[in-house]
Amino acid sequence: MDEPIRTWNEALARFSRERPQQFKIWSGQVRLLRADDAVWILGVPSKFFIEWFSDNYLPLLAADLEKLSGKTPAFKFELLPEDNTPVPALTPPAGAALVPETRRRHPRLNESYSFDRFVVGDSNRLAHSAAISIASDPDCRYNPLYIHGGTGLGKTHLLHAIGHHFFESRGTERSIVYVTSEDFLNQYVSATRPQDKQSGMKEFRERYRRNCDILLVDDIQFISGNKDATQEEFFHTFNDLYETGKRLVITSDRFPKEIHGLEDRLVSRFQGGLIVQIKEPDLPTRKDILRHKAKESAIYVPDEIVDLIAENVESNVRELEGALHHIDALANLTKTTVDLDTAREAIRTIRSKKERILTAEEIIRVVSLFFNVRPQDLKSHRRHKLVTEPRQVAMYLCRKHLKMSFPDIGSHFGGKDHSTVISSVRKVETRLAKEAKFAGTIGDIETRLMSL
Repeated sequence: MDEPIRTWNEALARFSRERPQQFKIWSGQVRLLRADDAVWILGVPSKFFIEWFSDNYLPLLAADLEKLSGKTPAFKFELLPEDNTPVPALTPPAGAALVPETRRRHPRLNESYSFDRFVVGDSNRLAHSAAISIASDPDCRYNPLYIHGGTGLGKTHLLHAIGHHFFESRGTERSIVYVTSEDFLNQYVSATRPQDKQSGMKEFRERYRRNCDILLVDDIQFISGNKDATQEEFFHTFNDLYETGKRLVITSDRFPKEIHGLEDRLVSRFQGGLIVQIKEPDLPTRKDILRHKAKESAIYVPDEIVDLIAENVESNVRELEGALHHIDALANLTKTTVDLDTAREAIRTIRSKKERILTAEEIIRVVSLFFNVRPQDLKSHRRHKLVTEPRQVAMYLCRKHLKMSFPDIGSHFGGKDHSTVISSVRKVETRLAKEAKFAGTIGDIETRLMSL
């Protein structure tokens, strides 16, 4: 097998020099298992990967092999074992060009949400592979890509990762549009105001159609139930982008047909592409997530405690992170190393509190404590920045986690008008898209809420 190995390595080196960005996408997921003159067996992580790799990269790799050896073998695939055994990266020989480490960053995307910080497991492997494909392949057939799943499973992470990857490779700030469905609604309403309707709609459509190469829409379910004109505008925006070959990625907490109030023609458009689901992480993935989060946060957690958390916290990534920080805080407060008995007690506390229903008053209390203000200050009419920022954050969290209407939120904050609540939520969403540090602050508060 020496000759096939030599040819394989030369082909990898050639591919990495001539197509470095594409090489980076798949190079760590394929390895040469066996080979003879006629047939080469490649190990790959999933059945979906076989189709994606065969359609997008195998012809290019085969062409390089033919140039180097004068012949092209037949390729067969075998699935690599699902035992978390690391797949050796196909590292090219010295001198082969790789993607520079310096990255361009899009100002409206969260820097923490990148592909290399996304923990892949059986529950999200298909969504991850599809996300990489639509972000990197100019001829990707999976358009639109519709990702659905419960809260805290990684949909928004993948959406931002797609935007980052697209931007790093060939995008511009204006060509990548990330928006929540609620943002789209509010921007459309602003654009149709009587005093500047003509110029407003022109600017709105240039942003979403003329200048947009990839549209990333988060939480599309919130567009349902809104007036017909908003859904109609989104329908025409979708069609315009689709028909001109632009890419669309949409996330939701449910399957298109399950979104009550969503027009049939939009359901049909969403179902015309690839629909992938992110499920709750399985046990091996939960362990990987915990190790990854512990490393990011510089927290030392012994393997037996990782196992304990993973076996008892099963729902989503945020709750896993909340449990991890809960146990770490316990260790810091008691100035001891957390042993299994202490961790078990902490887990029992977390599980007993899990049955509690999160309320607006609890959100107000946690946010007030975080920002060192009084809960009554958030319900007052004070406009000092020390109060307005935590008030806006608390309103945003009530909207996001409790799905409260704007008038209901206003009533919990001293009878604020619904327009004030809308403005507050929009300001937080805008800052989340632009400021990585602020996004981290919101993440810290959400972790505390999940650990209540």
